[in-house]
Amino acid sequence: MIDIIRKVLARFKKPVPTINKSISEIFSSLKTDHYNEVIAFKISNGRLKILNNPRKDFSSKKISGLPKTLIMDPGVYHYKGEQFDCDAPGNYFFIHPIKSSEQRVIINKGSALETSLILSLLFMRGNVDDLVTDQAEVTDLAKRRYLFCTCSVSTRFVKKSLQDYGFKVRYVYTLATGQYNNYNNGHTLLEVFEEKEKRFVLVDIDKKLFFTNEEGRILNLYEFSEILANNTPVQINRGSPLSLVDWAGFTDTRSGFNYQFIETLFNFSDNELIQLYKRICAIPIIESGKRPSGTIFNKDYQDKANSIPILSNDDFKAKFYSEAE
Repeated sequence: MIDIIRKVLARFKKPVPTINKSISEIFSSLKTDHYNEVIAFKISNGRLKILNNPRKDFSSKKISGLPKTLIMDPGVYHYKGEQFDCDAPGNYFFIHPIKSSEQRVIINKGSALETSLILSLLFMRGNVDDLVTDQAEVTDLAKRRYLFCTCSVSTRFVKKSLQDYGFKVRYVYTLATGQYNNYNNGHTLLEVFEEKEKRFVLVDIDKKLFFTNEEGRILNLYEFSEILANNTPVQINRGSPLSLVDWAGFTDTRSGFNYQFIETLFNFSDNELIQLYKRICAIPIIESGKRPSGTIFNKDYQDKANSIPILSNDDFKAKFYSEAE
């Protein structure tokens, strides 16, 4: 039996480098003629749609080249000799593999919530681009690649963009409970005034999602933190099914610690994400003039919010969620 095994193994004694070389030779011998098909697709409301449709007739429509601006109007656009129907809000990607790739977005001028989710998809969670603070530079980079930013930086860009288009929007913050550490003691989010709802609703730019309760009501910051405090079920609604995290480059700037393993924990499923939110979104805070104001749902949280004015739950709601809003 041993002799038989030795004979079989002898047939595969070819050195690994030689095998690798043979594989390389196979692929390098393929006659590609340097042809790479143009690919175009859009992401909208958590779904991806391929735009390539060679049989579609655009002869009756005006066809334009991609604009130099990041945000474009609905229309038919040509890219590398092909035409694409960009007719609805979403993130549009145009790719000529190995040569060039572009992104443009169409916003929904009637929905601050949908527009904020669209703009949130310009970013991946990371910190490589945190020092890129110029709005024009961020916009220019976003046409060519994702930006890698932490929550406060990506949220600031989206807030400014929404304001430029006339949307009513405000920063909101949260503080964590429990022992403070070096990486998740709070969060920065946005509240946007959604015309269909006639009220402010909460959107997480960093994680590209918003929240609803069991009845489907879109939550504001106060409602979200209250639900977490009461351990009531909450629904996560994503702008993209992907966890947009810079898995390779997200490292601590001082220690070099790589966040990829702990981000795997936080982003593995909705359940893990809710557990994270229960920690970091325990104390809601909203800007109010020169000083923000917060509220707490547990008197044991008081020591975590000594640096800000704390209102009663009723006073907090009356101040920030009145009927007029």
